[in-house]
Amino acid sequence: MAAMTGLQGVDPARAEHDYAAYLAEVAAAGAAVAGRDLDETFVTAHGGRTCSLRWVYLAMIQEYARHNGHADLLRERTDGETGDYPPGRPPTGPA
Repeated sequence: MAAMTGLQGVDPARAEHDYAAYLAEVAAAGAAVAGRDLDETFVTAHGGRTCSLRWVYLAMIQEYARHNGHADLLRERTDGETGDYPPGRPPTGPA
C-alpha cells in the first residue's frame, strides 16, 4: 500500500462553507424527526421496506462508527499514531 501524502480533492478555502452545509443538513434532519416517535414507521422509496425511526438512528450510528474506524486506520497509516491518545498527550475530556 502506498503511503498517503495528503488529502486529494480537499480545498481548505471551502472548510467554512462545507461546515455550514453540514450544520444545515443536521438542522434539516432534526426538523424532519421533531416530535416523531422512535417506533413510527415508514416505507422506503427503494425496495419498499418498512423501517422505524429507531432503525434509522441505529443504522446511522453504525455507519458513523464504521467510518470512524476507517479514519483511525488512515490516521495510523499516515502518522503512526494509535490508540485513544497520542503518547505524551493526556485526555482532554471529562474524567
